[in-house]
Amino acid sequence: MIDSLTAGGAESLVAPFARAWPEDLRVCCLKSIGGNPFAAELRATNLEAKNLRDLGAFRRLLRLLREERIDLIHAHLAYASIWGALAGRLTGIPCVATLHVAPSGAPLWSKEGIREALLVRVLNRWATRVIAVSASARGAWIERGLRPSKAVVVGNGIEVDAFIDPVPPLPSPLPRSGGEGAPVVMTVSVLREGKGIEVLLDAVPMVPEARFVIVGDGPLREKLEARAVDRVTWTGFRRDVPELLAASDLFVLPSLRDAYPTVLMEAMAAGLPVVSTRVGGIPEIVDDGRTGRLVPPGDAAALAKAISDLLGSPNEREALGQAARAEAERRFSTRAWVERLREIYGPRLAVVEFAGRGGMIHYAWQLCRALAGTGAGVTLVTSQQYELDALPHPFRLQKILRLWDPKPAGESPGRRRLRRIGRAFLHYREWLRLALHLRRERPDLVLLGDIRFPGDLAPILLLRLLGLRLADVCHNVAPYAAGGFRRSALDRFLYRRIYRCFERVFVHFEDNRRAFLADYGLPPERVVAIPHGNEAIFEELRDPKVDGAGLRRELGLASDEPVLLLLGTLSHYKGIDLLLKAFARMAPRARLVLAGFPAADFDLPAHQALARELGIEERVLWVPRYVESEEVAAWMGIASVAVFPYREVFQSGALAIAQTFGVPVVASAVGAMPEAVGGSGLLVPPGDPEALAAALLSILDDPDLARRLGENARQDARERFAWERIGLTIVEGTR
Repeated sequence: MIDSLTAGGAESLVAPFARAWPEDLRVCCLKSIGGNPFAAELRATNLEAKNLRDLGAFRRLLRLLREERIDLIHAHLAYASIWGALAGRLTGIPCVATLHVAPSGAPLWSKEGIREALLVRVLNRWATRVIAVSASARGAWIERGLRPSKAVVVGNGIEVDAFIDPVPPLPSPLPRSGGEGAPVVMTVSVLREGKGIEVLLDAVPMVPEARFVIVGDGPLREKLEARAVDRVTWTGFRRDVPELLAASDLFVLPSLRDAYPTVLMEAMAAGLPVVSTRVGGIPEIVDDGRTGRLVPPGDAAALAKAISDLLGSPNEREALGQAARAEAERRFSTRAWVERLREIYGPRLAVVEFAGRGGMIHYAWQLCRALAGTGAGVTLVTSQQYELDALPHPFRLQKILRLWDPKPAGESPGRRRLRRIGRAFLHYREWLRLALHLRRERPDLVLLGDIRFPGDLAPILLLRLLGLRLADVCHNVAPYAAGGFRRSALDRFLYRRIYRCFERVFVHFEDNRRAFLADYGLPPERVVAIPHGNEAIFEELRDPKVDGAGLRRELGLASDEPVLLLLGTLSHYKGIDLLLKAFARMAPRARLVLAGFPAADFDLPAHQALARELGIEERVLWVPRYVESEEVAAWMGIASVAVFPYREVFQSGALAIAQTFGVPVVASAVGAMPEAVGGSGLLVPPGDPEALAAALLSILDDPDLARRLGENARQDARERFAWERIGLTIVEGTR
């Protein structure tokens, strides 16, 4: 996307980029200026926008992005960057913006200052990356308010070969003016404020031995030509710039401000010595004394002297020209430029999560947001039973998998058992649908989540046969199934072959990484430890109409009554029977609340009978249903302690929820729980109700300890388990 395709430095870059880009490319401009001379070659779509408030044109842009299935937007110049970032935000398509000029320095209350403030605000919020064409421009935009973490420097590139020894037609392409044998000094520039053409015209009388050619058009052309300076030829806009440069002896660019002028690279590629000014990004292109001469801006006498000195020294002029060409070939080729941009764009990742409800989709949404924040083009492929539609999506969302609801309301365990055969058929049918979809999309990498069934080896091998690169986020070292974790010799055999299909496997915490390597024997460099990530998503999903006080009233809890909370799917491995036995050892000064959907392996009536046998039935509250995402914050609001008495586990999303909300925890020291809990709670031996009861009482009896653990939990969630770090680790690990 670009403001227009008129004659200009940024505009002239689009054509060589399009020719060098190896994949499908669409070009779009906001409006036509000066006939858009570059538009025909690029077959560009013109949105015909009247201004930034033109909603009709903006809707045409959104329709184009969706119909053409665009993966990434690269916006050039200010207005296209504003629309591109906003459109990317609304469609979930990452947007990279290039700022080709430095900020004007105008007062913030001026029209230009307001426009730049709007640009910075939009880019800070919604652009994936912001490219400044020079370090000087980057620094200036950061001073204007652009976030340093957003801004990177990538200088532009040119088709260097087009400027090396082009064959000028005969006669010379240069119009004649002045002495027939006089050396030719050329500039190519848009004739507008800041280009310093008036300074060049002031210098012309001080260089009587040369004739000057000014190539370009712009709003100041008529005013500048009216000065009628002798020995100056005005050509207007020309497409044969390589031939014009080949017929010249020296190139000059007298800019008063310029971020990174492309024309200097073209002149250097043509082997011309350069005289320019020491402003903006020009010193990052021209090495003073080696590839050209730099003079102070606005100093006509210094400009004239540098021109005269080089015209009077053919040997120095030739040496500078040769060095300039070598520098252009080394640094400024389109191929090198495109490769640098590909690194900025990041990979195109497809994150696949079969479950559209529950903890796994919460994890996947947060992971996709973190990956998109690195600059990767991210698509979340999931079930049609997707529960997070209300959230913003700074990535693409494809709800294509037709699966059952993993957390159905009111479904009995018996009914679930009757449907297993049908669900197995649906599961593998959707694997096939996924494979065909990914074959069409061709992402750079497919990132899968937990592999629940050993029979998934077959569809994963199919993905490999289709030529797709695969990686995996392994949530459980031993996969979980109804009844516990799979550890049979056959399961281990099949999972070894499954994990060998992945280029990288990301495992939560170093303890689990060590266990994974011991179980599956992958090369250590292919297995990467990452933290679980916090659960800040539940702050964003919070329903303001559901709060802790209202939930206490609904549950019949006193406003000051301590609550021990176990939140999440009710399952055998979570040790709920151990928790009931521990709770029976505690004085009746707290209530135990167990809220979550009962898994197939969980016998709810038997656990309720155990509570009756232990004499604690009146103090135990069962809420055997799926806790909706919008309610989770309220449930955390009633908890004095979050309890995780697991018999066996590798990591826990529910633990991350408690830490995010600053709730102190008590957990069994199993799997990676010691590494995950850190200073946010107390650890007890698994299977020890007495130790569990003692730990719970120690927090209830010591408000200072509870406060300290809660503060540590919040800090860990913000820092140790920050998603930004996880996203960067995964992107770097899969390059």
